[in-house]
Amino acid sequence: MSSPQVLIVGAGPCGLAAALVLRKNGIAVRLIEKALDYQIGVRGNGIQPRILELFKILGLVADIFDNSIEPPQMRAYDGKTVIRTWDFGVKEPETPQVPYPNPRILGQSTTEAILRSHLSQLGVTVELGTELVDFTQDAHKVTTNLLKRDKSGSSENETLEVDWVIGADGARGITRKHLGINFWGETLEKQAFLVADVEMEGVDRQYWAAYGNAATGFVMALPLGPAPHFSVVGSGTPEEIQKVVDGDFDAFKAYLSKIMKDDSVVLTKRKWVSYFRPNIRCADKFNIGRVFIAGDGAHVHSPMGGQGLNSSVQDSVNLAWKLSLVVKNLSPRSLLSTYETERMPPIKEMLKLTTNLHTQSMSDRDLASKDTSQSVNPGFVREHIFKQLGVNYQWSEIVLDQRLDRKKSIKVGNKVYTPYGKDDEPIQAGDRAPDAPNLVPVAAEPTITTTLFDLLTPFAHTALVFELPQSPAGTEPPSPASTTKDILAALGKYNKDGHRLVDSYLILPENTPDAGSGRVVEGVNRVLVDTQGHARRAYDVDATQALKALPSVIIIRPDTYIGAFVHDAEGVEKYFSKSLSSLFVAV
Repeated sequence: MSSPQVLIVGAGPCGLAAALVLRKNGIAVRLIEKALDYQIGVRGNGIQPRILELFKILGLVADIFDNSIEPPQMRAYDGKTVIRTWDFGVKEPETPQVPYPNPRILGQSTTEAILRSHLSQLGVTVELGTELVDFTQDAHKVTTNLLKRDKSGSSENETLEVDWVIGADGARGITRKHLGINFWGETLEKQAFLVADVEMEGVDRQYWAAYGNAATGFVMALPLGPAPHFSVVGSGTPEEIQKVVDGDFDAFKAYLSKIMKDDSVVLTKRKWVSYFRPNIRCADKFNIGRVFIAGDGAHVHSPMGGQGLNSSVQDSVNLAWKLSLVVKNLSPRSLLSTYETERMPPIKEMLKLTTNLHTQSMSDRDLASKDTSQSVNPGFVREHIFKQLGVNYQWSEIVLDQRLDRKKSIKVGNKVYTPYGKDDEPIQAGDRAPDAPNLVPVAAEPTITTTLFDLLTPFAHTALVFELPQSPAGTEPPSPASTTKDILAALGKYNKDGHRLVDSYLILPENTPDAGSGRVVEGVNRVLVDTQGHARRAYDVDATQALKALPSVIIIRPDTYIGAFVHDAEGVEKYFSKSLSSLFVAV
């Protein structure tokens, strides 16, 4: 691989995901990690549905499913006595628009190993024992000073010049601190937790077991990995938890026994344990010059809600596709400012959601009551919103919706745009792109189908061009100002000079008479028949075309958010003028 254009600091999920998107865009990267060994332990163990969708386009989702489990039911105990069993999250069925409706559970170390495996296939390995010491930047480059250590204790310094730096080095990392960016928020000094990987017998592996309460301390044991392995989270006072973490096996065993109160539970091994206090903080900016921060380096929160790893991956994908275009001189640097303007509102909303959940879970109320007329402590139930399927960028200055006449901001008049979304809102530019199965290429056997998610890539926009349905016999067809040919010609301008910036698909309605005729259309990757109407319904095409009698063009960004709803070639050009270089301006 050629000299790196981007240095990524930190090889957790955030840094790994950023590296993977950049490499899939052909960008040369270096990925450094201060630690001498890869992380062990479970930590962030929930992959939310929205991130499963992103992992789908990155080619990871099969590996994630192969190494993960569905979230088990929770079961609260008082010693050996079962108090209550309940669903930890809202379990939902698959739909044509949402193929991954529920989270998957696997240890963060496993997620990282999967990401590293895919990166290695693209020529990138993590440089362990390599620390960013400091850096300077000017208008053209970033000069970094690196310290490289090995397990023998020897070290050497390296000066590296790169075009850009992404700091994914966590809340204590150097990148944000060296930039002088404020990290507003609080540390909950009176609360402390431990997270551990253990082996133990006597706990039913069908359930996520919970013991105790927040007032006196609780323990939750998640069966993860082969028996007898469990991931354990425990709470207590800072002094108590620190003593347990610093103590030996017997101290840890005594802590579990005190809270679990079940002598049939036998701890056989403590493999790893860590201490943490809840931090609720957010940087006041995500970028200065040529240096960006992402993930825990930009925001931290209570682990309640399983949003941390997931929000970090969203950061990475949002930033990396934009940075790729800028590195290639295909987009102006101003595009990079939208990383902060798009990601900051969802992060602030996420902090509110997780803080509220944390407050509920740490109340004096028991986790659950035997009285089924009483609800379970809401801190131990995950609502639909935490799946991140509603996270959106509707207010963004680089999205365009010709169907709507509105300004783009978080609040306009009485209209408040909710960064985590609302279920009752119609689909808009800035929303996640829903899937659509049962798309059949023209002239193909009906059994040969594809899904929209199979067509999306992290290195190109995807344009879906929906023709107007054929008019009934004896009626005059509408005469739109811009024909399908005009629209496809406009889209084709963004693939000149060897660049592949847009993949275009012509979507024909179900029951199209000439669907099997082998129709060839210039300027499209493929012509597809929407055999079950899933794509038209997902993108509200029929309602739009009935209202305006115009073709519908939906442009999906490389991060699988909807960039535009437009109707004509002019709309296509207006959308791309917001994010691409003037070299693509129509002539």
